[in-house]
Order: sequence, then C-alpha cells, then structure tokens
Amino acid sequence: MTSDRESGQVRLCFGSRRLFRKQFALEENGSASHADWKKDWQAERGSQFLVLGSKDEAAGNQSCLAMVGPDGSLRLRLRLPDGLSGPSRHLVLEGVRFAYGQEAILQALSASRIVTRQTKTGKLVRKREGSAVSYRFVRDRKGWRVFASVEA
Repeated sequence: MTSDRESGQVRLCFGSRRLFRKQFALEENGSASHADWKKDWQAERGSQFLVLGSKDEAAGNQSCLAMVGPDGSLRLRLRLPDGLSGPSRHLVLEGVRFAYGQEAILQALSASRIVTRQTKTGKLVRKREGSAVSYRFVRDRKGWRVFASVEA
C-alpha cells in the first residue's frame, strides 16, 4: 500500500494468510464463532519456533546447547523465556538422535574451538569459532519434533 509506505507503517500477520482469512467466513470454514477461529489461529501460530545458531557460540547455538553423550546421542539444553521458566531456566531433552544427518551435526559440534588472534593494535583476543547449528521445534498431531540445520 502506497500510504503505508509513505507513512513508514509496517503491517505484519504471523501465521498463514489462508488461516487468517478463515475468520471472514467462519461457518464455511468450520468455526462456530470468532473465538473458536482465534483459538485455532493461536494454536497454529504457537506450533513451531526457531532457535538460530551462531558460529561464535559454544556448540554453535546460544539458546540450545547440544552435548554428545557416550552412546552418540545428544542432550539438548533449551533456554526457556522468562515467562515459561519455572524452577529451572532450561528444558533438557535426553537421548536425541536424528534419522538423517546425525554425523553432520556431530561434526559441527566438534568443530567448536577457541582461537587467539592479534588485533591491528597488537592486542591478543580470544574468540570462539565453529559451525552454527540452528534448531526448529515443530508441534504436530504426534507431539513435538526437532529439526537441526548446520552449515554446508
């Protein structure tokens, strides 16, 4: 919209456009009321989240730390937001194995190291290097699933 561009206004809709438009034809789309549609819309919006990786963080991610167990499975420690944390600020998932790409993930996790470099002024600085590992958590009919992405 031209008026939005001129005023600097940004319009966002989180969730799919298809699901958003269902509110305008409630009966045709199987919703008894707007509150019923809104419940479905919020459930869909809360069905997945991404934890973005960074190559300069331990194990490639600041918010989801993966540690390799003795049997080769992963232990994921997910940092929870303040509103969800109870006695612990973390949710721990034990025995995680990926059907595809487990070796690539293990290789990315083992690539993390601390290197010392010299700046232009001659000062020595320590910096972490490695591979970024991003995690997408998705809820479907069966429950929660986790997908991992590593740099190629």
